[in-house]
Amino acid sequence: MADANCTDMINLSSSTSLKISLSFNLVVSMTAFPLLLWANYQLWMMPFAKLFHVNIKILIQLHLLGFIIHCCGRITLHSLDLHNYLLLDNPCYMIPNIYRCFIFRLMYNIGIWVTGCSAIFLTIERWIATWKSLNYENCSPLIGVLLSLLQCILAAIPLSFAYSNTKFDGVYMPYCSVYKPSFPRVAKFNAIAVIVAQLFSRIAFGRLYNWNFRERTTNLESSLSKRFQLEQNMQSMYCLKVNANLCSVFTFLQSGSFLLLIHVAATLPSHTYLTLMEYNSGYPLFAIITILVMSKTITHIRGKVRTGLATNMTTDKSLYFEIFKKQLL
Repeated sequence: MADANCTDMINLSSSTSLKISLSFNLVVSMTAFPLLLWANYQLWMMPFAKLFHVNIKILIQLHLLGFIIHCCGRITLHSLDLHNYLLLDNPCYMIPNIYRCFIFRLMYNIGIWVTGCSAIFLTIERWIATWKSLNYENCSPLIGVLLSLLQCILAAIPLSFAYSNTKFDGVYMPYCSVYKPSFPRVAKFNAIAVIVAQLFSRIAFGRLYNWNFRERTTNLESSLSKRFQLEQNMQSMYCLKVNANLCSVFTFLQSGSFLLLIHVAATLPSHTYLTLMEYNSGYPLFAIITILVMSKTITHIRGKVRTGLATNMTTDKSLYFEIFKKQLL
């Protein structure tokens, strides 16, 4: 049995495609990590962040934290695997430690599920903000904390199924992976659940966005405080709409290709399956794309705000008096 285990490690360590996949994802994860720290700082410190309610910032913070945890686990796993494959001569010494696999692969998967559940609770938070639009600005941050706790609980459910049969004593694991091709049921169920949840979240968010847009259009002559609240809500909604579109595209592509990979896994050599699995789990690359796109989106909105202020400065002052008179009637 020991000889067979060592032979498995020879096959993995000699796979050029697997080493390229690990190297690529290691570089991407190391690139994403400082960007995520920068995004975390900007979330709370940039001037534009004041337009976001603290509750939504708490949920975005959890979303970024999920990416950070995933990247930390991934950097450690891929670094150790590449070290073993490239620097160790004896394949028997390349076998991963089972506890190392459990800890860092758990971080890997915690990050995936925390970020995967974000769309649901960001949508719920925006529904609450719309429902309580007149006084939401003064709402307690406990709403954001509560939604974050519920998000963590929801993320823990699929993880508990995935790790329910975890054993440590006498377990041989040539590669740190929680989903085994020979037992695909849990993996398929989780992937389908993610697709369904993302689909419903995107539909609900789309309806909410359209409702807020109509509210802003039909309340142009409302009180200044209400119009400010609606405008602030629409700005944050626009940012979240861009993020929701990115999440939807990524989720459908990633989960759909994962289902296909699980379906054909039995016909693939182990090193090919693992190579494709790591490419499929492109969360660090998704984090980089999200940060870059959202930064550009925020810059665009800030430009529109400046343009709007400049336009208002040149507007005939009599128009404001007309609106004020209508509010008094």
